Amino acid sequence: MLPQEEALDILVEFLHVHGYTKVKGIPLETIRLLASTVLKENVFVYGKKIYQQVLGGAMGS
Repeated sequence: MLPQEEALDILVEFLHVHGYTKVKGIPLETIRLLASTVLKENVFVYGKKIYQQVLGGAMGS
């Protein structure tokens, strides 16, 4: 499973390598922050209990 911080680093590096400094006017620092929020604030319910994802990301995200 890919650690969350490594996934964020790879995302920003990919965008930078392909010539992006912004995506639709949004700076890469903000893109990283938004992606971090999606990864780190992900919660799910299993067996009537609420869990927070702390490693990797949700399938399909």
